Amino acid sequence: MKSTQLLVLIMLWGAVTTASSDTLENVLDGFDKADNSSDALEVLENFDEQEVPAESLEVLDGFDGQPTNLMTEDTVTEKSNMTSIQISGWSKLVGIWNIAHHATEKEHTDWRGLSRLRAELLIEMRAKLPYSWQFFASGKAFHDVAYTLNGHDQYSNEVLDNYETELELRELYVSKALNSHIDLKLGRQILVWGRSSNLRVTDILNPLDMRELGLTDIEDLRLPVTMLRLDSYYDVWQFTAVVIPEKRFEKLPIFGHDFYAGQARPPADIKPNNTLSNMEYAAALTGTFSDWDFSLYWAHVYDDKAYVQRQKDDTPQLIHNRLKMLGGAGNFVLGNTLLFAEIAHLSGVQFSYLPSEDFSRTDVLIGLEYSGLTNTTLSIEAANQHLHHFNAQAHQAIAKKDSFQWVFRFNRKFLREQLSFTWFALFDGLKGQGGGVQRYQLDYDIASALSVSGGVVLYHGGTHQSFQDIANNDRLFFEIKYSF
Repeated sequence: MKSTQLLVLIMLWGAVTTASSDTLENVLDGFDKADNSSDALEVLENFDEQEVPAESLEVLDGFDGQPTNLMTEDTVTEKSNMTSIQISGWSKLVGIWNIAHHATEKEHTDWRGLSRLRAELLIEMRAKLPYSWQFFASGKAFHDVAYTLNGHDQYSNEVLDNYETELELRELYVSKALNSHIDLKLGRQILVWGRSSNLRVTDILNPLDMRELGLTDIEDLRLPVTMLRLDSYYDVWQFTAVVIPEKRFEKLPIFGHDFYAGQARPPADIKPNNTLSNMEYAAALTGTFSDWDFSLYWAHVYDDKAYVQRQKDDTPQLIHNRLKMLGGAGNFVLGNTLLFAEIAHLSGVQFSYLPSEDFSRTDVLIGLEYSGLTNTTLSIEAANQHLHHFNAQAHQAIAKKDSFQWVFRFNRKFLREQLSFTWFALFDGLKGQGGGVQRYQLDYDIASALSVSGGVVLYHGGTHQSFQDIANNDRLFFEIKYSF
């Protein structure tokens, strides 16, 4: 099966490359054969001094965008049935070298040294369909030869199945402007709520790929889900209604991988069925003004984070509870500074081994982004989760009443914006006592379609269990990317 997927990937890449080359040659053909003869110059001479007859003006009437009697019904029908297709995407080679792991016992996987040498491909297709419909589809595939080089025997089948090869259909939807005020979009898609670029408070509709924390930004981690989306526009207002029939949750580290938190295999994850009664719903109202904007959100969705519940036979299972969320977000521009905030109140929050107790939680985020320095952007975000009606003595082993995280990002461009340096840091707790992760990265554009990047990711252990378990996962990385 993996060999078949790899063969399909190679064939797709070859087809796209060939099509792009042939199209370019056809477009450029004949550009060196221009005829600048004297006859042509005589025809053009004094062209701007000719008088245009009145009857010609009648023929041209309406070419300012208004309908004319030259557009027949057959012509309108023909244009409405026109179809065009555009292919784009990228290919990558990504390498990762683990630098902080210690030697392990023979029965455990040795994660030292090379942990990734992965070829990746993303293909996107945009098409204009008849009757003003739009179509978009994207697919992603990768194959990691590091597992072959290191030897398959030292990895579990679960790790190999989830990290060596993947072929995934991502976004797939059709869209159409029903009229000047209403847009429709149906299919697998990503809908971003909120204003933060690093932390999530109101952005709860799309799950994330959390298999390897800190290696990339959140915008590259969102997973599309199937939804029906209607957007209505009036003046500065936009109203969005969403129905989500597909149940999809976060991709978490697999047992046996070096990012898996804990020593024991997790219980079975019981996911709700894709039935009418389990559909998720959401709505948003956004107002956009000259220097500021705001959004109000409502959602009735399943929690990405499952909790452990014991069955009658004492067997533990992971259950996803249903949440109700009411929230808001806004931006305010003040010179070179962008101020933003998010707030969300969630009810129906549950924790492991407390199946009879529902909690409510309020999440608050504030942040700013400053771009007043030449080729430099600074941003900082801080978020706190507060549990209501929380008994610290009874529940301190299960959760914390307040959970605080903050993020700092520094980006500077050099060499006429060809070279970019990024420092990203995430910390749990005001002083980072819970743990954290830092990424130092350089990106260089060799050409318009070719870039390279590299850097180091450092993990810090702390009081939070999840950071304790990945404290030795420091790694060096490099990436070569070609866009087409």
